[in-house]
Amino acid sequence: MTQGELAAVSGIKQANISAIENGRRQPSAETLHRLLAACGYDLVAVSSDERIHLVPPPAPGEPEVVGDLLTERDRTDPFESPSLIGADTPVELRARLLVAVLDASEATIRGRLR
Repeated sequence: MTQGELAAVSGIKQANISAIENGRRQPSAETLHRLLAACGYDLVAVSSDERIHLVPPPAPGEPEVVGDLLTERDRTDPFESPSLIGADTPVELRARLLVAVLDASEATIRGRLR
């Protein structure tokens, strides 16, 4: 997905997407959620060790994932306890999340084109 295509789908200006991708601007929580949604992903949670939990869009004909997505370890390990991205999420983490999502989206698209 090009920056122009992402801009058209997300409603975020291409110049802003470029600035975020190049580290000149940090996305707000709302912007990050809009970019994720435009790529077809839902951000489920981020744990204290900064792991990213993304739910990819279902392939055509596959059912959507529903229900509790957390594992037993996520529920019981305090270091794995998830917290939603919010206004208090460090901007550096938001930028890393965006880059990871864009990379995952690009890999998904390439995989579908093969």
